[in-house]
Amino acid sequence: MQSNVHHIDEQIDFVNFINYVATSLFELNKTDEICNFIAKAVVTHLGYEDCVIYLLNDEQQVLTQFASYGHSTVDGVYVSHLTEIQVGEGIVGTCAKLGKPQLVSDTRKDERYRVDNLPALSELSVPILFEDKILGVIDCESACAEFFDKTHLNIITTISAVLSSKLHKTFALADLKKSVVRLEKAEAVQKALFEIASLTYTATDIGDVYKKVHHILGRLMHSDNFYIALFDQSLNKLNFPYYQDENSDISPDEYFSESVLKFSLTGKVFRDKAPLLATKAQLQALIDSGECKLFGGLAESYLAVPFKSGDSVEGVVCIQSYNADIHYNESDKELLTFVSHHISNVLKKLMAEKDLQKLALHDSLTGLPNRLLLLDRIGHALDNVKRTHDAIAVLYLDLDHFKMVNDTLGHMIGDAFLIEASNLLQECIRENDTLARLGGDEFVILLEGIKLKDEAEEVSARIIQAFNNPVDVGDHKINTSISIGIAYPSDETFDSHEILKKADIALYAAKAAGRNNYRVYQDGVGESYLTRFEAQMRRAMEREHLRMSYQPIINLKNNKVAGFESLVRWYDPDKGVIPPDDFVPYAEENHLIGLIDMFVLEQVCRQIKKLKRSFKFNGYVSVNISGETFSSDSFDQVVLSKLEEMNIKPKHLAIELTERGLINNIKAAKSNMKNLRSAGVKIFIDDFGTGYSSLSYLHQFSVDALKIDKSFIQTLQDKSSENAIVTTILALAKSLKIKVIAEGIELKKQQRLLIDLNCHFAQGYLFSRPLEQDKLSDILEKNETSA
Repeated sequence: MQSNVHHIDEQIDFVNFINYVATSLFELNKTDEICNFIAKAVVTHLGYEDCVIYLLNDEQQVLTQFASYGHSTVDGVYVSHLTEIQVGEGIVGTCAKLGKPQLVSDTRKDERYRVDNLPALSELSVPILFEDKILGVIDCESACAEFFDKTHLNIITTISAVLSSKLHKTFALADLKKSVVRLEKAEAVQKALFEIASLTYTATDIGDVYKKVHHILGRLMHSDNFYIALFDQSLNKLNFPYYQDENSDISPDEYFSESVLKFSLTGKVFRDKAPLLATKAQLQALIDSGECKLFGGLAESYLAVPFKSGDSVEGVVCIQSYNADIHYNESDKELLTFVSHHISNVLKKLMAEKDLQKLALHDSLTGLPNRLLLLDRIGHALDNVKRTHDAIAVLYLDLDHFKMVNDTLGHMIGDAFLIEASNLLQECIRENDTLARLGGDEFVILLEGIKLKDEAEEVSARIIQAFNNPVDVGDHKINTSISIGIAYPSDETFDSHEILKKADIALYAAKAAGRNNYRVYQDGVGESYLTRFEAQMRRAMEREHLRMSYQPIINLKNNKVAGFESLVRWYDPDKGVIPPDDFVPYAEENHLIGLIDMFVLEQVCRQIKKLKRSFKFNGYVSVNISGETFSSDSFDQVVLSKLEEMNIKPKHLAIELTERGLINNIKAAKSNMKNLRSAGVKIFIDDFGTGYSSLSYLHQFSVDALKIDKSFIQTLQDKSSENAIVTTILALAKSLKIKVIAEGIELKKQQRLLIDLNCHFAQGYLFSRPLEQDKLSDILEKNETSA
């Protein structure tokens, strides 16, 4: 009976003690206060000699002494040598590793036991667990062997549970407070980083970008001393385009020798291709070792991050502190790395824009001047004629039967052949003459400073002779010939466009005479040829010799047909297939293109109606419209009336325009474009990047898609950093919320690279060649359309 009473008393004491502990902990909120209270309570109320509480550093797997109380306490301070214990080491470490209590009745028999200040003969270690996660260990010791039993184990286990709950809440509250602080800082950082990232799309002047980045960075960290260094490997030059420092000054126009690159801190970052975060002492050590020399003041804290902005241009962005109280850390390094990345992107974008501007004046395949630059040079040459009285001549050249090369050997061989042809033509003329490519297989030569007009005919004969020999293209020997039209300026023809037009008319006369020869423009020839051409064109329409074919446009996300591009071909009974490049430019030059445009629009509308009726077609068909037609008055009404007449929804029609066609009459083009898009008709820009300085005018127009010219696609490289032009076009389109269609896809590799670059749509021989109307059913039956 007395035994039962004693047991009940123990239980009451146990409950009271636990209640006391739980109630007292309610008032405490700091981790050290909580742990110190538990350690003291255990020793004071339970009669243990010592109680130590260890908390776990999970990352380092170390138990750190956080609170203690007992016989080793001197003047309120617990004296201990075991301030840190590795998980798995000793009795305490084993408890933490296994997550299970360790009750040692006689430490003399347990080799895991480690003596602290005074030897103990028994030890009890209990893990502090919260949802099976180790937070720490409560360790109790006694000078008596066999002191601890199951009752003690139950008490300390219960204390551990109460402590773990309290610690978890305390840790959670502390984490929450830290999270709030981090969130506030993160919001400020996010805002600043967004501003920096947006510069990639809005930047037009790199100097202004440097200033803006410096200003934004100043809101996040100490950056009074901030500089950007660039090293051009191809030129072997180092300069500092932006430099702000309280101890020194460097001009952005100043270039430095190899010794600066070799021994400066900036040079070290270039050489190591890695960030450098260093204190004053570490910088001094680099100088003392001879690895670096001091250029300017010695900073208290230095942080520099490298970046690459092109194939050969590398850069470094750096901040320095001369204040002993301001030092940079790893977080600052991460932030500056982000900044350097976007400075790199801006530089790449601006470099790509320069490339685009170059491409605006040069043919992307051959690198020769294009139509725009050619007309400018003809204009200058005509001005010189007035001063020097020397003669000039314009030769319009066309490779005979070039289409057969593309059809039989493929476009890649065709392009390689055009490059070889341009090299051959270059060999036939002088250095001061201009050779230009207008597109397709059409070239123009501007001969300047000729004394006799016969010289132009001599050059033409020399060119024809050169092309009578096979042209080597890889493993192929291609037999070809060339036709040439010659025009000279006259009192009536003293204009770049007119002289080019007359050379073109002479070229058609040479073709009509059997090709492989040249003809000189003569008055009256153009008018008679023009009349015959118009009559032939109308007759071809009436007799259905002008026929349509359709090339699928594929959605790269799901590999389904999104729409078709319509293409017109002239099937002449005598001459065979005449490709558009052989008649469309002539029609444009002589204002007959409207005839073709209206014919094609009619045919496309009929085709859309057939597709909807037969296949419930929900995509679109695009039609190429000339700039002259698109800019004409009321063109928008003509299109919308035709759609209404044929009961076709505007969303099923897309109109493709070239860059050159768009800007011929911007005011009328913008009005027609606005009205058509408002009604639901799609507008695409064809051959984007090849005609004009695209970025300078695109913001004036509202379009649905850009079509990247095939010349860019066929030069895609495996590394995205080497595809700056395509990347820039895609980034531009993304910022303007415009879709992108890549043209001329012939290889799986090109498709994969475009998918990686997040291009939306594509067309080319990889997916399908242009199909006759009766063949569309094949691809639509195999592949559901997706608008």
